[in-house]
Amino acid sequence: MSELSPPPDPGSGNLHPALHARARTGPPPFPRHPTPDFFPTTASNDGRLAWAFGLLSLLAVPLLSLLVPSILMLVVGLAQLGRNAVARRSGLRAALLGGANLLIVVLYLVMLGTLTRVLGGIDAQEQPGVFYGLALPGLVYICVLAPLVNIVLGIVALARPVSRQRAARILAQG
Repeated sequence: MSELSPPPDPGSGNLHPALHARARTGPPPFPRHPTPDFFPTTASNDGRLAWAFGLLSLLAVPLLSLLVPSILMLVVGLAQLGRNAVARRSGLRAALLGGANLLIVVLYLVMLGTLTRVLGGIDAQEQPGVFYGLALPGLVYICVLAPLVNIVLGIVALARPVSRQRAARILAQG
């Protein structure tokens, strides 16, 4: 083949056998234990995928905008434990935040249910301390603050991939 001739068509079978096999099978799989030099920073390979589910807080449906992302962050974060060390660390942190949010929601709902049964309902006029001291702050956290935290962390995780230096530090720790 001369230097001036056009490259062969991949479908024609005129490629070198190794190149033809690679064109047929695609890129090599991502290694389970990568080195910092070979660390592509994609959301699925460095654990940011679990954090990205925090963006589901944009649903803006009270209670669901915290429950749905928290459950997905917990499940996907725990699924990252079988990946490389960087994905494992990032996924574990996302799973911890998702689990903490779920625990807060469950405890809040149990508290409200218990107070409603004991007091016969929660009324701001009759029990202002219970309403303004317990019910309202919990509701503000569950409906506003926690979904905003999920959204911000999701945006930050997708905007800032893991650098090679940080990956090297994490991989060096084991």
